[in-house]
Amino acid sequence: MGTRNAAVEGRPYEWKTFRNVYDLTDKFARGISALNLCPNIKGEGIDWNFMGIFSKNREEWAIIDFACIRSDITIVPFYDSLGKEALSLVLNSTEVTTMCIEKNTLEVLIKLKETECKYL
Repeated sequence: MGTRNAAVEGRPYEWKTFRNVYDLTDKFARGISALNLCPNIKGEGIDWNFMGIFSKNREEWAIIDFACIRSDITIVPFYDSLGKEALSLVLNSTEVTTMCIEKNTLEVLIKLKETECKYL
C-alpha cells in the first residue's frame, strides 16, 4: 500500500508491506474491541455493529475498512459530496456512535450534533 508524502519534494510514494498493513489492521481492530467503539444495534431483527468513515479515500480509510471486516463491523462511508440532510438521515438511521474522520469534516459533524443528529 502506498501513500504520497506531501512533506517531501516531489511527493514520492512511501510503501507499506503486507506485514505493515496487517499489523496496523490488527492494532486498530483490537482497539475497536477493547474500547467497545461499535456497540450492537438492533435493527430489523438483526444485531448490527457500525463504524462511520467520513474521509476521502486514503491509506487510513483502507486500514479502518480492513479492521472492520476482520471485526464483523459494517462500515458506513460518508463523503463530502453528501449534503447535511443526507448525512443526518444516514447517521440517525444507522445509529452510528463512532466515526473515523478527516480534520476538515469535524466542523460538519459538530453542527449536525448540535442541530439534527441524536446519535453522535
